[in-house]
Amino acid sequence: MRYFFLSTLLAALAILHQRDVLAEEVASFDCAKASTAVEQTICEDAYSMLMDREIARQFDALQSTHPGIVAEQLNWLKQRNRCQDDRICLWTALADRWVALGRQIEENLGIPKLSGVYDYVVRPEEIAGDLTLAAGPGGDYGFFISTVTLTHGHLCEVMGANASRAEAGEVFWRIPETGRALTLTPGDDGVVTLAIEYDDERSFCGARAYLYGPYRLTADGGN
Repeated sequence: MRYFFLSTLLAALAILHQRDVLAEEVASFDCAKASTAVEQTICEDAYSMLMDREIARQFDALQSTHPGIVAEQLNWLKQRNRCQDDRICLWTALADRWVALGRQIEENLGIPKLSGVYDYVVRPEEIAGDLTLAAGPGGDYGFFISTVTLTHGHLCEVMGANASRAEAGEVFWRIPETGRALTLTPGDDGVVTLAIEYDDERSFCGARAYLYGPYRLTADGGN
């Protein structure tokens, strides 16, 4: 499965990298007391902390309705811990779990499934990218968007949590500093379309960052 293609590319190439973190940068545990290699690696990266915290929220919410989830979580933690300080391995393990638990929450809530991994499908010769989307306990969503302009070598990452879902199915997140909205609208055939209200104060990684447009669910959807 292809997770975090762009972040992997970043590790291999010297490209311009900008990140907007639209969520509190804390893990589910006290990073001051991180004692293992995998805990320390989580605490070194904002996205890992975001996923770790959201997975903990999902797990807590699902315990009352999924009797086998404790054993399932313990097995997953063993797999995650094998990653040690391998960040790509860790990102993949966290994202797999985040999406899987998000789908269980969507099933519990009886809402259409959006949790998954999506590929950016605009200007394929110029831009590559992906979107990871996962439901939280109250039907809120966490997201991670990563795109690179292949002509300029400019990588942009935007992540956030607690995005709301409207009755019409759209997922939206309002930026506290400006009140501007980031909106994901589901369509047919596993496609969601991203729209962002840009302004002079916050343009998400600068003028060369392309984030808006359609994203298509990957073949395995993140499973």
